[in-house]
Amino acid sequence: MKLPKKASFEIGGKALFFVFALIFFTALFFGIKWIIFDLDAATLFAHDNAYIDSYVERFVGTSGCFAHVDSQTGNIYSGIIDASKFTQDRLNSCYLENSGSPYEFFLTLQYNGIEEKIASENYKIRDKEYPILVLVYDGGKMYSGKLLVGVGGLDE
Repeated sequence: MKLPKKASFEIGGKALFFVFALIFFTALFFGIKWIIFDLDAATLFAHDNAYIDSYVERFVGTSGCFAHVDSQTGNIYSGIIDASKFTQDRLNSCYLENSGSPYEFFLTLQYNGIEEKIASENYKIRDKEYPILVLVYDGGKMYSGKLLVGVGGLDE
C-alpha cells in the first residue's frame, strides 16, 4: 500500500515532534534536578554563615565581649572594639566551647600598626577567614582597623 505524500509527511512530523519533546523534557528534568541540589548546597552554606555571623556579632557588638562601652553614658557601641578588652580571658568568657558549638575561632585585630592575636581554647586549624572593618578604641583615641576572624571546624 502506497501512502500519499501528505500522510508520510505527517508521520515524519510526529516522530520529529516526539524527538524534540524528549530532548526538551530530558533537559527540563536535569535542570530541575540541578536546581534542587544546588539549592540544597546553598542552604547548607548559608546555615554555616548564619551561625558564624551571630558569633562575630557577639564578639563586636556586646559589652561582654569586645564592644566599647562609654563610661559616662553606659552606651554600648557595636562595631567599635575596645582594645583593652581584646584579651584571651575575655574571649574565653565570651565564647564558651562547651556550649555545643562546633566552631573554632582565631581572631586578629589590626589597627594603627598594631596586630593582636587571640584564639579560642578549642582552636586547631583555620578553614576560612573573614575580614571585618571595625573602629578600635585605644587609650581615648579612635582608630580605623580590621578584625580578621579565622574560623575552623567547618564541615565542607
